[in-house]
Amino acid sequence: MTMIARRIVLRLDPTRSPDGSLPHAMRLAKAFHAELAARMIADTRLAGGLAFAAPGVERQLRRAEANLRRELTGLAKRESAICTFEVVHCAGILARECTMDAGDIVAIELPRMEVSRTELREEIAATLGHARGIVLLPATERTLIGPVVVVVEHRMHSSPLIEQAEAIARALNAPLKIVERDGDVERQEAGDIATAIRRLSAILAVVDAKDPIVDAFIARPRFLREMATPLLLLKPA
Repeated sequence: MTMIARRIVLRLDPTRSPDGSLPHAMRLAKAFHAELAARMIADTRLAGGLAFAAPGVERQLRRAEANLRRELTGLAKRESAICTFEVVHCAGILARECTMDAGDIVAIELPRMEVSRTELREEIAATLGHARGIVLLPATERTLIGPVVVVVEHRMHSSPLIEQAEAIARALNAPLKIVERDGDVERQEAGDIATAIRRLSAILAVVDAKDPIVDAFIARPRFLREMATPLLLLKPA
């Protein structure tokens, strides 16, 4: 059996409910026979910027930690899965303080509202400097029963990515659908790809992390939200 990931490292924001991200991350971890390593972000910028309110911030973080631990413990028991939980103190970018390696895939939940494009790019770049890939999770869960979709510019020149996507599809017990784009990553095509993935009810969309369409999606985060499908950015094999 091909090893797809050693761990799914799930970035948890203490200000948001994990209802959307946890089921997606657990599904990937179980399919890949990987550990689900949940990491709650304790943002040091918040504590530093609100020093006068530090006791209140600390209480909120402790409450969030207790709730997330309880949620994860319950889910791990129900799913008979291997899970770990840690609190990571950092300035927002998990990869700068959390040890990662080439066998990890990092899962990040996209917020429901507009995200900081600069911060999202920094997070992705920092993560890909260490991990195998990064999966951007929709903030809300919807029923996904379709294929794994791999997005490529030229099918004949994308064999390594397609082979990786085939292994992922087998692990998820889903068919593989190849979507070829025309090389134009302007707004119209990026929107068309996002719409196609949503209409397929794809359980996962896979794209080369260096594909220019990734930047097109990040430049317009609403496409990521409209896609409503986990998007896996994989480094070349």
